[in-house]
Amino acid sequence: MSEHKVCECPECGVGKANFPAIAYCEGMPLRNEIEGRSGAGLAEATSACTAAIAERFGAGPVDGKTRAHIVMAEN
Repeated sequence: MSEHKVCECPECGVGKANFPAIAYCEGMPLRNEIEGRSGAGLAEATSACTAAIAERFGAGPVDGKTRAHIVMAEN
């Protein structure tokens, strides 16, 4: 049996563009994928992500919705 929920935070504002970049690249399972591959290291990947977010949304505060998919499976 499994259960799936979607949780949303309607107004989640963060500081500069590097905050979400650090969260995604260094604070989630994506970190393991970045570190496990050859090529750019964690710092380089975070820097590239920061640049992409700043290019799209600006270097100032980044506001938006945060969404999490939570899946629970039981035997």
